[in-house]
Amino acid sequence: MFELHTLQVFTVTDAGISRTTVFQDIEVFAAFGLDTKSES
Repeated sequence: MFELHTLQVFTVTDAGISRTTVFQDIEVFAAFGLDTKSES
C-alpha cells in the first residue's frame, strides 16, 4: 500500500523544468480528486 504525502507541480519550459512547487496539505489531494492511499 502506498500513501501520498506530497503533490508536486512542475513548470516545464523548452529548457526543461524551471520550477517545482510542492504541496504537503492533505486538502490539496481532494481539490484534484486524488485519493491519499493506493493499493498498487
